[in-house]
Amino acid sequence: MKTDKITRESPKDVLRAMQPNSVVLYDATSFGCTGSEETLLLSEKTPWQIHSLADLRLRNKVASIRWNINEGSIFKLFEHQDGSGWQLSFSGAGQMPRLESDGESHEIAGWGWFTSDQFIKKKTE
Repeated sequence: MKTDKITRESPKDVLRAMQPNSVVLYDATSFGCTGSEETLLLSEKTPWQIHSLADLRLRNKVASIRWNINEGSIFKLFEHQDGSGWQLSFSGAGQMPRLESDGESHEIAGWGWFTSDQFIKKKTE
């Protein structure tokens, strides 16, 4: 998958604008909104599970993203609702103004968040 280069604002600027451990998905590039903008508060969903975007009206419409992920956590977008296909991973704080190539948005149907604590726990079990 080809995407534009990730741009990063100062973490202080991102933190001022966003809640901790949150992601904002936009249905237009450069963080515009043509109808749907969704804020995901990761603590409201179970980690280590794939969650559908169908309920958010953004399935296959995500065009840009901003994130403020707590240290030790990773946020992922998935091509398919079951977590298969290509995926993008995000950590820290930043933004990606364009999740499209050739003028078309990529299909994004699922998302999930993962913590390193759980990874270590699962690996040692």
